[in-house]
Amino acid sequence: MNLQKKNHYIENLETKDSDKLIFKNKPNIKYRENIINNFNYSYWICDTFDVYCPANEKNKKELYLIYSIFEKMEINIIRISDKKEVKSLSGHSNYIDKVKNFYNEKDNHNYLLSSDWNFTLFVWDLDNNYTIKYKIVTGYTNYLYSFLLYFKLDYIISSTVGHEEEIDFIKIFSFKNGHIIKEIANSDANDTLYCLIWEKEKDESYIIALCYEKISIYNLTNFLLYCDLSVGVQQSCGDYYFSGFISYNNKYLYTSSNEGYINIWDLYQKNLVKSIQLQNSSLFKIIPWSVYVNYSRDKDDLKLYKNINNEILICDKNKCGILDINIIFRNEIDYNDVTNKIIDLDEDVYYKYQVNSLSKNKEKEPIKMIKKIKHPIYQDSFLCSGESKNIDLWVNNPPLIINLFNK
Repeated sequence: MNLQKKNHYIENLETKDSDKLIFKNKPNIKYRENIINNFNYSYWICDTFDVYCPANEKNKKELYLIYSIFEKMEINIIRISDKKEVKSLSGHSNYIDKVKNFYNEKDNHNYLLSSDWNFTLFVWDLDNNYTIKYKIVTGYTNYLYSFLLYFKLDYIISSTVGHEEEIDFIKIFSFKNGHIIKEIANSDANDTLYCLIWEKEKDESYIIALCYEKISIYNLTNFLLYCDLSVGVQQSCGDYYFSGFISYNNKYLYTSSNEGYINIWDLYQKNLVKSIQLQNSSLFKIIPWSVYVNYSRDKDDLKLYKNINNEILICDKNKCGILDINIIFRNEIDYNDVTNKIIDLDEDVYYKYQVNSLSKNKEKEPIKMIKKIKHPIYQDSFLCSGESKNIDLWVNNPPLIINLFNK
């Protein structure tokens, strides 16, 4: 099969399950414009830019880009519509490595978290004259690999690399005053590179910590270990889980790793549903794009199936452009003539997946960071940065898709 004739942008997308690999047309996502030139950040896994909409400008259709200026130890904020700088934030005394915005519906405010090489975490009130709410001296001896704000419990959750002399790899601080609430120690002293919040039930919240060679899940009520997820000997040693997200139905966890694996975990059954490896790949940021449903009928047994298409986008350090992968689950269904309702007969089972690649103007450039946004004009869009040190905006020309993701 000549892949170059099939799709010009596909290169080296072989998988172990080559019989299940189906190439398709590119999704309807198009490069729109360059927002920032000379974005001088070289790291792959850090949240080095984000967006926000000021609380008093919700109806003005404006979106602002926040990004860290590494050497200058500053944070810049520009208006995306005209690319004009509106503010430069100063306060850090060392290189800034991460910035991330969180909107709190309780008080209708945007809060920015930023961290630096002094292992200090700053909390900014973006809607109150860009003031510093407080700063947290985390006590870590290594960089903060991830952090998040969980307003439901007023928690700030941060993680770092675990060492024998520093096994407190997750720390939880109070959002109200920045004081330490809890330290969660990992007996294996594993590196923790990314954290997520899983709201299992109405009053049950968990931290999902993506680590070196395993995933640890902790209850946020009693801070006890809920479970560890691991593939054991199925994957090679030295595999880091760099990024992940939880499916729209709150059932599955999708993760990407530096060994080129996309793993799908059942959070309720606490097991691995499917592992897909892209050969010669090193996968970093993985984000959900859309979910849509279609129906098909088997030619042999005439059974009717519901196909749940999960469109995801991934940064691959070893490949050019952005990987677009559609992972399809299939449910057997029965059409009830009495109630005229479609009834699912089986649980979701793995069916097949499709791989595609997106590139800007056919450039041969790996993408380092990708961030899905809700653009006030173009709606579902994303920002990305790569070796060219630009931050680019991509937009979706909406196909007939039911988008089940809010972010």
